[in-house]
Amino acid sequence: MRYRTLDPELIIETAERLEERIGERFPEAGLRGVAGELVSLSRDLARAAKELEAPIWWLRTLIVGAFVAGVLVFLFVGTVLPLDRISGADDAVQSVQGIEATINTVILAVLGFLALISTEERIKIAALFAQSVNDDVVVDGVNDIENLSSNLSRKIWQKITLIENR
Repeated sequence: MRYRTLDPELIIETAERLEERIGERFPEAGLRGVAGELVSLSRDLARAAKELEAPIWWLRTLIVGAFVAGVLVFLFVGTVLPLDRISGADDAVQSVQGIEATINTVILAVLGFLALISTEERIKIAALFAQSVNDDVVVDGVNDIENLSSNLSRKIWQKITLIENR
């Protein structure tokens, strides 16, 4: 597991040693300033990475609230629908179609919920890339990926609302 993750403390120590060695050999060179900037940057990035490890509680609360609201809507609809009025063949067919539509709505709601759960990860990944990369091509690529993932979430919710409106 040691070689699968980067330890920020070891990176900072290495950058500090590098700065000391450059300072000993080239005390008046601009390279020492670059090494000092590397130490400062590594500390800042370690701090930012530590902050990004923590969960975004307001977003999680919002997602749980949306999920609970959806469950309450399904419970309300399930208790209000009169199932004792099914008597004829047409009523049975309509009931089966209604059950099928409800199952499809539940499936799409679960997919929407999964998209909401992944929102936190998308935000964290986008923040990591935005902080550490200044290359326009990479930033555009990250923005495209973020747009694709948020468009997927939007499409799922559009389909849920279309099915609910039928």
